[in-house]
Amino acid sequence: MLRSSSNAVHFLDNTQVDDLEHALVNQLRSTGIKTAYVDYLEITPRKENIASMIGRLLNLARAPYPPQEWTALSEDLAALAPREAGLAIVIDNAEPFLSTDRKTMLKLIEAFQMQLVHWLEQKKPCHLFFQMEKNDLVRRIFKAA
Repeated sequence: MLRSSSNAVHFLDNTQVDDLEHALVNQLRSTGIKTAYVDYLEITPRKENIASMIGRLLNLARAPYPPQEWTALSEDLAALAPREAGLAIVIDNAEPFLSTDRKTMLKLIEAFQMQLVHWLEQKKPCHLFFQMEKNDLVRRIFKAA
């Protein structure tokens, strides 16, 4: 599931997640893949934007970011590629993100894809997952990793 490919942005619904995914926790830990789990419904826009939350969770150099500062996020994610075994960013409760803030979601995808080449060149996995519905299993797996 976390192999390196250009198929790096994933939209998942609850029918695509089951108990077999628990093996991912061990895979993430044993291979050293860096993860960031964000529950979209837990973001308080006045306090932190999604780019800043991702940056904070990954300890990125320039985080927190001003609203709509996507270039810095992209550059900081690219800078991780030489130092990390891989990257998985999981946005849970993504359906409200898509329905209420589509422009920001598309900017996040664009920023993610701009930096992806750095991971692909090194044959390292780099994925952005949008878990469309709330999923407690996804939360447990990725929040624990």
